[in-house]
Amino acid sequence: MKKKVYQTAIIILLLTIMVPHAKAETSPPKGYYTAYEIVLTDIIRNGGADLYRLVDEDRMIYLFMNSSWQTVYLVATSYPVQNKTYDFDENKVAYLHGMPLYLRPNERVVVNATYHAYVQAKEIPQLDENLSGSLSEIPQELKRDYCQPIGPWQFNRTGWKYLSTIVNATVQNEDNVLRILYSFVEVIGKNVGSPSKERFRPFYPNETYSQLNFEQGTHGEGDCDDQANLLITLCRIVGIPAYLQIGCLYLPTEQYASRKHSDLDEGHLSIEERHIGFHGWAMVYIPPWGWMPVDMTWGYDQSKGSSSAITNSAIMTVNAIAMSNVIRTDYVLEDEEWSKNLVDSNLYVEEIYSMTSLLVKPEYGQLPLGDLLPSGFGIILVTIVVLSLYVVARQRRLRD
Repeated sequence: MKKKVYQTAIIILLLTIMVPHAKAETSPPKGYYTAYEIVLTDIIRNGGADLYRLVDEDRMIYLFMNSSWQTVYLVATSYPVQNKTYDFDENKVAYLHGMPLYLRPNERVVVNATYHAYVQAKEIPQLDENLSGSLSEIPQELKRDYCQPIGPWQFNRTGWKYLSTIVNATVQNEDNVLRILYSFVEVIGKNVGSPSKERFRPFYPNETYSQLNFEQGTHGEGDCDDQANLLITLCRIVGIPAYLQIGCLYLPTEQYASRKHSDLDEGHLSIEERHIGFHGWAMVYIPPWGWMPVDMTWGYDQSKGSSSAITNSAIMTVNAIAMSNVIRTDYVLEDEEWSKNLVDSNLYVEEIYSMTSLLVKPEYGQLPLGDLLPSGFGIILVTIVVLSLYVVARQRRLRD
């Protein structure tokens, strides 16, 4: 009889763990055009012979961001949400309650979060170089918070000084913020191309366009976040506030129904993407208009001029959703440390990301698929940014 009671208790416990802990969803916002369901799943398995102690970052999930462009609700999780807080880059995150403290050898835990996202139509204000503010019009508090040589943008290091030389030669006596920004876009557009082969880690700006590239007049290489970080560095050097933003894109065609990358970190990490891709771009402060997206890989088209980096940026489509910001964190270093820890701890992580279209308002018509499809290097950049995003989510430390 006792055995039956114990078996029943175990079954109830397993069902409790497996049933999604749904959260009440607020009514969709007025005026939205598209709605999506986003599901992010982490499967962590202990492949070693010793106990693995789960850390806080294993229990953390992102809550996306809400703005005039998008509203995102967390609708279900594999474990109850214990508390919500902010990370070092001021992104809202949540910690899950009830997960095991340890994983025995060959045991695994599944961390799952489901979101409903509602996206508004997006419009860029009419940008005119003649109406742009000057460097002196940028608020000092923004320069203090968004122009520091920290995170991936450590331009005060000895090996980075050539980037200041590039800035000085490009800016000269120019004081108009939009003109300066456009000149940086042109410099990167002419000197940095897409990677010639797959790169499975994010690069620092001085790797994307190295001192050797500068001295020999050769081209650098970089994915979406690599080129964005180079632009952010140039902006910060001259005193223009800038940071990195990462988001997800809905990729509806059969070509992107399911893609899997299984050989990352010596086989310890696999990523599967179902109609979803991740992308990174710069956010730059331009007075008097404020923060503007600047997309060097998806948006910039040399034939259309430097303004295309803003007007054609991926986030301007109704198929893109901003997820998190990188303002201070050196996620490039954390990527390297996390990858090493995966191998050293004999952990195996499987990431499964999916995005489904729930509704397109009739007045909007069909989704603008032509603006969504990645360029030739799109599949490569998606892989790299997903990996970077995962590392940021798992390794970022809180302020206290």
